[in-house]
Amino acid sequence: MVERLKLAKSKGCDGVDPDNVDGYANTSGFKMSQADGVDYMKFLSTEAHKLGLAIGLKNAPDIVKNVVDVLQWEVNEQCLEFDDECTKFKPFIDAGKPVFHIEVSHESFRIELGKVFRLLTCCGIVSSRAATISQRHQDSKV
Repeated sequence: MVERLKLAKSKGCDGVDPDNVDGYANTSGFKMSQADGVDYMKFLSTEAHKLGLAIGLKNAPDIVKNVVDVLQWEVNEQCLEFDDECTKFKPFIDAGKPVFHIEVSHESFRIELGKVFRLLTCCGIVSSRAATISQRHQDSKV
């Protein structure tokens, strides 16, 4: 992974956004724990910072509190769809760090825009640093 970080730096990237760091929450065939996810993100953060790269967390709500101090942002996908888990990302907002929210509409999953703003506002994600919500349909659904 250090070589990949070096490659990102050599290509002029300012930061990296590792994906699928929540392997502990999925059936992978490997024994992984949340502690493993925390250790891995701390390792990546240390190595990225040595290269002058910023680094963020993508999803992985269960480890936010343990890594918020070593990361620069959070990207979450579908937190409204998954039992309103958006509040788990609030430690980033509380630390003055941005949370980038992505919610993709599926045929089986549509949210009223009002609900989106209520939920994101309650946990501080819609603020001066937060979410972009696009209206896809004329019927005010995301």
